Amino acid sequence: MKTSNVIVILLAATLSIFPMSVLADRGDDHESKYFDYKVKRFTVEGESRTGFNSFKSQPVYNLGPLLGGLNWSFVFAHEPEAAESSPITVDTDVSRLIATGADQFFYNVLVGIDTSLIDPETLNVPFREFPIIVDGISGARSALEPFSAENYNQRRGLSSPDDPISIADWFSARGVAYVKCFSSGRSRVVFKFRNLIPNGIYTVWGLYGTDSDSDGIYDGLTPPIAFGGVPNAFTADRRGYGTFRRNLPICPNAVDDLLSVEVAYHIDGSTLGGTVAMFPTVSGTFVGNVSVATQLSFNFGGLERF
Repeated sequence: MKTSNVIVILLAATLSIFPMSVLADRGDDHESKYFDYKVKRFTVEGESRTGFNSFKSQPVYNLGPLLGGLNWSFVFAHEPEAAESSPITVDTDVSRLIATGADQFFYNVLVGIDTSLIDPETLNVPFREFPIIVDGISGARSALEPFSAENYNQRRGLSSPDDPISIADWFSARGVAYVKCFSSGRSRVVFKFRNLIPNGIYTVWGLYGTDSDSDGIYDGLTPPIAFGGVPNAFTADRRGYGTFRRNLPICPNAVDDLLSVEVAYHIDGSTLGGTVAMFPTVSGTFVGNVSVATQLSFNFGGLERF
């Protein structure tokens, strides 16, 4: 028998005893089922959102005795003949285009910024028409035409597919988080998505409750925290599929303060590292959260639905 045949037979016999699944799991600091028999697995399904804790302008979860149904909107229905977009409600025709807008409660009450400072050119704009940064010196923005043979060498152009985005398209997004927690206290989370905005840029954020007087009742929220650390971005492919993986120093359902994980779509294709958006400290127009919108939310905190 040839030496090469002997090697093949021995390799096949070895693999039959030592499964490939074991080899594949060694990427998790050797904390796989093969090496850690106390591994715990669970899944969390993502849910459509039109804002924080908001779906069709209604609160989704009870955030506790003090925060209650705290919610605000990030996405709206386009109003072609008006200056302002309208809230998305249960009565809104989902064939309408999804657009930008400003929730007065979020800006005036929570952020403390007058909504009149928001650049009016960025409000009531269908997502595909939102102005993109085209000049790195001046920061100038412009709506883009589809990427084509005419503009391929001009640093501008929307990637294909570039079809208008309807409210129904927005609601069609789906996601599942697969969590594997180890006895060491560490974990690995894999998010799988479909029906996202094709070629869209997304970021993943953890929202945590704060307890300022240590009475066991949350009375506030942290700013969005990059889930698993910075960078926390991923890009959907041209069919709307996406994956986001992170190794964590904690198990998500073993900490009390993690309320939810939010997946945000960046309408203008720009991300800002460890913060969702930039707000002005002096007078002047700005874009702020208008360019970012929560599309899916994962209830890691076991929140009770209204």
